[in-house]
Amino acid sequence: MVALNEDIQKQFSISYTKATWGLTSYAITFAGFIAFFGRLGDIAGNHYLFILSTVMFSIFSLLCATVPNFEAFAVFRAFQGIAGAGIVPSSYALLPMLFDDPEVTAKLLSVLSIVFAAFFGIGFILGGAFAMSTEGYKGLFYLVFAAMLLIFISTYWLVWPLDKKIGNNTTWEEKRKQIRSLDYPGSFLFIAGSIFIVVGLTEGGESWKKAVSYVCFIVGIVLMTIFFVYNIWFDKFIRVLQNQNLMRLHGFMSTRQILIPQKVMKLHNFWPSMITCFLNYCCFLSTFYIINQYSLFEDENSSIIAAVKLIPVVVALVISNGVPIFIPKCLNPKEGIILGFFLMFASSLILIQIKEIQTVIFWKLFFVTGLLCGLGSGLYFPFMLRLTVGEAPMEYKGITSGVMQTFGQFGSEVTFSVLASILGELSGTKEEIKNRFQNTTYFTLAVSALGLLISIFCFRQPKVICHDLEVFSSESDTEKVEKETGTIEGDLNFK
Repeated sequence: MVALNEDIQKQFSISYTKATWGLTSYAITFAGFIAFFGRLGDIAGNHYLFILSTVMFSIFSLLCATVPNFEAFAVFRAFQGIAGAGIVPSSYALLPMLFDDPEVTAKLLSVLSIVFAAFFGIGFILGGAFAMSTEGYKGLFYLVFAAMLLIFISTYWLVWPLDKKIGNNTTWEEKRKQIRSLDYPGSFLFIAGSIFIVVGLTEGGESWKKAVSYVCFIVGIVLMTIFFVYNIWFDKFIRVLQNQNLMRLHGFMSTRQILIPQKVMKLHNFWPSMITCFLNYCCFLSTFYIINQYSLFEDENSSIIAAVKLIPVVVALVISNGVPIFIPKCLNPKEGIILGFFLMFASSLILIQIKEIQTVIFWKLFFVTGLLCGLGSGLYFPFMLRLTVGEAPMEYKGITSGVMQTFGQFGSEVTFSVLASILGELSGTKEEIKNRFQNTTYFTLAVSALGLLISIFCFRQPKVICHDLEVFSSESDTEKVEKETGTIEGDLNFK
């Protein structure tokens, strides 16, 4: 969509700023609802959520291609974002349900990461190609409609009968009860906080002098802070209600299922994964954006040529996602995450030389930078997923994936806001524009360095995943457990 913004501006005869809402409306709803749908999928069934979200995404893509005015286009883009928020967490949560072997699951999580990475890169290149075609943005949405419809048809018969495979005998009446018992006030805080943060960052990319920018951002941060305090101290909050004899409210709140259960927040790697996912998005997308925008405005390349220059980044991203598949025992998850951020840090050190290169900058700088950044970012994701989605209890995999993706989305919005603020309108002399690009590289360097430090000092390497622990702890015969796992102290201990 970034490559198609100018085409949308021309097709609807609107300003460039207004045209950006075609991208923003999707980002707002995607970031706002992805964690909520992750939790909803854990309750109602991630297989049902995946199928419904896929077909709705397809329908909204078709509507985006056919509506006659921009207002309707932006609305359907927002609905498309909601559908996308259902697809991502449910797809990651489905794989551990399909396969019992953790090694197979880890490989398939890598395959899924490869698919998402490939679609990201292909989408960007296709966007540049469609921007130069007579169909414009409509051609891309028609293509997405057909592709998502094909995915829906091809996966329906595999995914729909999953209840029997996973042994889920919960009736729909029981599921409806569980859905009604969701903590909707807490969920509202998270959704509203996410939306306000994204709106604030998006508006801030244009100008932080406008009240809507900093007011929305501050409100979002406050709401998100209240949400996490509320979630962390939920049990104490329930006890306070009981001690104050507020029995009616206590009875209601004690039956609520909070959005991010404490079992998830107490996972060894939940907090460092959440922060590094944010930083990974910041580093990768800032490198991606700098290469693309420099090619467009400093080198004055066409949209398609600027997109083609991103191929090394995408190829490296896809290849490194495949490391856990082809050489699964070469790195443990913590080592993979550290190496990923080390490569991104090395990429950033090279990128800050942008002002010193005067000619053939793609081959002298962007090619190597793109390869290293793509390799690092792609290496990070499958190993991070093994420490979060893989480690999470079976009934909480959707929400775990959703939270990680939410903070990744925050990272992308922060990146575009910061870089847009630094670059401005990209007017002035070539020397002035180059100085602005130089300043953007310091942001990339800072986030990659911080991510590397957190990866080294904060991640812990588990020996078994949490839902395995629950299986072991449910056994009544201790000797049987010792026989299957060696010694409890040896095999069930976390480093």
